[in-house]
Amino acid sequence: MILALGAVTPAAASGLGGIGPSNTGAETAPVTSCDSDGLAVSYQIEPVAASGTGVAGAVISGLEPACTGATIQATLSDSTGASLVTGSATVSGPVQTVAFPTPADANLVAGTAVVVTR
Repeated sequence: MILALGAVTPAAASGLGGIGPSNTGAETAPVTSCDSDGLAVSYQIEPVAASGTGVAGAVISGLEPACTGATIQATLSDSTGASLVTGSATVSGPVQTVAFPTPADANLVAGTAVVVTR
């Protein structure tokens, strides 16, 4: 079962030059991004004994062909920003599932961070 809970879109950091939807970097060393229009995230949900509902994986969609072969990492966090679980995979197409080593308690998930690296 897949449940859509949020979306990840490009953002700009005002203090760092070279950060935007088409590139990333700090001040004078921009690095070209493989995706220019943002990503969407949905979640693989499964039953777990402790809490009843666990997030077993993140399904990232909207990946552009230039991202193929890159490593994608998804991290779920709680309401304080603390990491609950992280998983990674190699991008093989426009939709990539990132499985988590153990399901995170769905009641605790408040945020998702997605990073694509080469």
